Order: sequence, then C-alpha cells, then structure tokens
Amino acid sequence: MKTLRVFLGRAIYIFIYPVLALYLRGSKRTRIIVGSKDKVLLIRNWLGDGQWTLPGGGLHNGEAPDVGASRELLEETGLAINPSNFHAIGEVISGGFASSHELYFFETNLESTPDIKMQWEVAEYHWQDINDINELRLDKYTKQKILDWKINRGFDKI
Repeated sequence: MKTLRVFLGRAIYIFIYPVLALYLRGSKRTRIIVGSKDKVLLIRNWLGDGQWTLPGGGLHNGEAPDVGASRELLEETGLAINPSNFHAIGEVISGGFASSHELYFFETNLESTPDIKMQWEVAEYHWQDINDINELRLDKYTKQKILDWKINRGFDKI
C-alpha cells in the first residue's frame, strides 16, 4: 500500500508541479534537523519527487519561523518540541525562478530516537546514520545543511 501511495504521489507531483511551483513561489518554509547521537531524522512525503528530506513545511501568515517549525514537526511526526529547543542554523532561497521560496533551517537534539507517528503526508521516515548521508537522494540544500551540522558537531572525526 505504501509503495502504491508513493508511486501515485510521484505521478501526481509530476503532473501538478508547474502549478505547485507557482503556489510555493515567495513562500516561507522551514526544515528541522532532528538529531539523536549520530543519527538524523529524515522523511519522505507521499506527494513529491521521492527524495528524502527533513521534517518541515510552510509558515502560516505572521507565524514566527521557529513556531512554524515546531508546528510542522508535530504535524508530520508527532514530536512535540518547544520552539525554545530549536537553534537557527541558516536560511536559503530555494528553487528556481518560477518556484523560489525561503527556507529557514533549525536543529534540535534528542536523547534517543523515538518512534514517529507519521501523518497522512509522510510516506516513510528513517533515522539515518549521518556517516552514510551521501547514500541517500537528498536535495542540495538539505544535504549541505546536514553535512554542515555533522561537521559542527564533530561527527566528521568519527
């Protein structure tokens, strides 16, 4: 069932991408690196291009980025983390001309790797060993932020 859902999500995504790109243009979105020891939480949305990504999503009008990140994390994974436990690690303009949007990146660290309560928009989740991060298909901004996070935490010496 999951495979069919992901396949349909990819097919729909390809079909609606031009409209979706225009819809997302100029939006503000969040991504959260949820780390636990030497692992990072990744998700794969059912509607998308099949790449692994960090939890996160769009901000509501007037919503602070850290508050939106906390809300999106809860909506996608069931993890309730207070925004005060997030550390901002940068912003980038993502996408091409027709679909550019602002991404706010945050990090938070957990003592253990909890089970995730996936919601309808998430097809899969995975606690990825950060030393094997290059094995996965990730967008360039997500990959770079995770690699920077890995180096800043001293994991490059593992």
